[in-house]
Amino acid sequence: MASYKQIIDYVWVDESYTLNCNVFYCEEIVDEIPLKQVKHYLLKPIKQYKNPFKQENDLIVFCQVYYTNHIKIESSKLSEFNTFIDEFNDIVVVAKYNNTEINDNLKKCFRYMNINAFISKEEVTLNTEKDNIYCDLWMCKYLIKTLLNSDDDNCAEILLYDNVLENVILNMSSIKLK
Repeated sequence: MASYKQIIDYVWVDESYTLNCNVFYCEEIVDEIPLKQVKHYLLKPIKQYKNPFKQENDLIVFCQVYYTNHIKIESSKLSEFNTFIDEFNDIVVVAKYNNTEINDNLKKCFRYMNINAFISKEEVTLNTEKDNIYCDLWMCKYLIKTLLNSDDDNCAEILLYDNVLENVILNMSSIKLK
């Protein structure tokens, strides 16, 4: 049996917004995560995380998806997402799910992956940079789906909110008191 030094889970969202994962086994630890071809997709890693489900050197990489002819998969929903987040100073990402039994493990996963999250009851609130929102919200959904051992992409509902408190603080700083 082959001995692997690193396992990399490539995670991506296809044109139907289905979360996918494909596992690759590396005989050596890689410094630069390579492009991978899966079916008719070319996966280009855009953000990597330490994998909380495997060994120390193992990674989960979130990927941008291209068709094998190198045309990036674009959709009106992705454009809508980018337009939506551009309208706000700061966005809060909330994931809702129906199983509190995973909360402790979910906290450990976020901490291990260096994702700032607050968990209460059946809800996760991510505190992430605007540039990381897309990757982190899909990674949140991937973690919940994995911990619930679910094949259902609807096991977690992802909601985006304008961070009202942040906007109030920004507006307060522009108010001059006499």
